Amino acid sequence: MATQSVITGAIKVAGVPDSACFTNFPELLRSLEQYLLVQIPNQTFSNVVISVQQPGSADVDKIWWRLSNSGSFIGIYGFANGIWNLVFPAPQQIIWVYGDSDNPPPGYSFDLVASVLSPAVYTSLSATFLPAGVGPYEYFPVVFVGL
Repeated sequence: MATQSVITGAIKVAGVPDSACFTNFPELLRSLEQYLLVQIPNQTFSNVVISVQQPGSADVDKIWWRLSNSGSFIGIYGFANGIWNLVFPAPQQIIWVYGDSDNPPPGYSFDLVASVLSPAVYTSLSATFLPAGVGPYEYFPVVFVGL
């Protein structure tokens, strides 16, 4: 039996006011986004554990989606060689982003990049940061710190 890779659901109409009137076909099409929804049946996943606590021995063949005590995402772990190993984000991985180094994307830190690299590597790498005029950088590295 083949594994189902598509989840199907029923299309439902929701919240169309009695006074809705469309003057042309494009207007009707644009309204579909607002008034149609897809109802997907509840699915259970048996290969993922979402938890604050480390999964038990019965779940070592699953992926662990680790959360903090506050419910924030910490990382995705896999079990190998007798321990849970962080798979994503890669530990101390440097990711290059475009934007404003004073306001990096949520869950990432520009300020902590220096702490995961040796001083010599950081000094060499900092020469490649792209400044946005005077002040913050426009193209710069970040490390994941959690959501």
